[in-house]
Amino acid sequence: AAALKRMIQQYNVHVNFFPQVTGPTSWEDDRIAAQRVIQLMEGVQQNVSLIEEPLTPRVLKFLYGYMNIFIAGRLHSGIFALSRGVPTLFIGYLSKTRGVTDSIGLSEWVLDFKNLSEHDLYSKIEELWLNRVSVKEHLLQKLPIIVHLVRTVGREIANDFIGGVG
Repeated sequence: AAALKRMIQQYNVHVNFFPQVTGPTSWEDDRIAAQRVIQLMEGVQQNVSLIEEPLTPRVLKFLYGYMNIFIAGRLHSGIFALSRGVPTLFIGYLSKTRGVTDSIGLSEWVLDFKNLSEHDLYSKIEELWLNRVSVKEHLLQKLPIIVHLVRTVGREIANDFIGGVG
């Protein structure tokens, strides 16, 4: 909350919270966590929005594409944002997060959830904000290669299945 509040004060940005997961229990509902964070952002809440309704992955991915930068607390939300060419900071807690960012040359944009501090979070958000144009250019160069590789995986699996393993 403090890092986001500082970004709003420093750069007059608007912060949008998108719930990637909305249940089935309150423990798994991103809206509850977002509401808690927003409550702590006193004085800048006019620059904050929370999408309350559950959205389909397709709609989420579409909306993420309109963001200048994206902070991903969930791996798949970050993948959606990256796929739309949006510079993304991952708050990672799994090795899969590191694997995704390493594979496209963006490993510097991962913060370990276990060792997260307000200072580190703000510094990385600000760094991404200030470098968003160059990070976006990097992403747009890498995306066609990644899309091609992803499409070949399905064909390789199908060929292996059809051809059998000897």
